[in-house]
Amino acid sequence: RTRAMFDAGVVDEARALLARDLSREAASVLGLAELRDHLQGATSREEAERRIALRTRQLARKQRTFFNSFVGVVWVDVPPDATPEAVADRIERAQATGAMSP
Repeated sequence: RTRAMFDAGVVDEARALLARDLSREAASVLGLAELRDHLQGATSREEAERRIALRTRQLARKQRTFFNSFVGVVWVDVPPDATPEAVADRIERAQATGAMSP
């Protein structure tokens, strides 16, 4: 996914963002520091991709740990290209099987 973001122009998007006066919160968005380092020549594209992918996995693990602290959370696996209708269908099926309360 990270490579697809790079192929789709995330470097140009980051360049445009970094040219603006960003708030502290906006400047801390995942991946922007790695893209800044790449744009400044401190890292290669491949290294920036690797670091962004790593930080993304770390954030996902942290979020999963947080949500698992809640009783009754049910994970519904959804493919990344699923339509909203397909997501709703998966949730409805999970409810119908008793995996989750309505």
